[in-house]
Amino acid sequence: MDAIKKISEKVNQLWGEACSILAMKDQIFDVLQAASSRDGQMTAEETRLCYRLARDINEQYIAWYASAWHLVHANLAERKLEFELDYETAKYLLRDIMGPDGQLSRKPLVLFEKCFSVQTGFVRAIPSAIESRAIGLRGILSRDLMDNELAVARHLLDQGYDREAGVIAWVVLEHHLKLLCDKYDEAVGEKDTLGQLNERLKKHYPDAAEYRRVQFLNEIRINCAHDKSAPPDPEKVSQLISGVRGFVTAVT
Repeated sequence: MDAIKKISEKVNQLWGEACSILAMKDQIFDVLQAASSRDGQMTAEETRLCYRLARDINEQYIAWYASAWHLVHANLAERKLEFELDYETAKYLLRDIMGPDGQLSRKPLVLFEKCFSVQTGFVRAIPSAIESRAIGLRGILSRDLMDNELAVARHLLDQGYDREAGVIAWVVLEHHLKLLCDKYDEAVGEKDTLGQLNERLKKHYPDAAEYRRVQFLNEIRINCAHDKSAPPDPEKVSQLISGVRGFVTAVT
């Protein structure tokens, strides 16, 4: 979490720098607009201001790109080539703001902003992309662990430890439901029951059959965990283990 926080802080810093660059671009636009409303000629003071702004935009954009490139390369590698191509276009557009005759042009700035907005969009997407990948990786690792736990449950059942096998399968099911709640941003209380988790996730299931399957598995789980008056039915426990495995595979 500390690493994600630091990356988010860096992204916010780069966004602030991008806003500063765009603000300078807007200043040039304003001066050009004011000049066009007159005779089209800028005053000497306006000319000096725009030249300075054009120079500062160029310098600050190159520095921004150098910093942002490392972030994109490390955390959004699939967009790195597009990020680099936008830079190649943008840097030439900035050179064309001021023509050989010393005249300022609005068109290169408009095109530069289009390239720059794509790049800033990539940078701002990095924290959420990292978080999404982390959730996906956590899901893969959790499924591997759950497969192992269900294999243990099956072994215990084969050895006659019916109740223990059922409890392990229940733990796996509960863990998977909480993982799904995390994926879909559903709040989970410390004392939430398996049935309550199932209710929260109902709208996210591919169909109502998955909701009913969890309800059925929960009924078997209750018998394994709480009914001490009689041993669990091995057939039911086997259904629980197979059902949990099927659910975990089907709903990810």
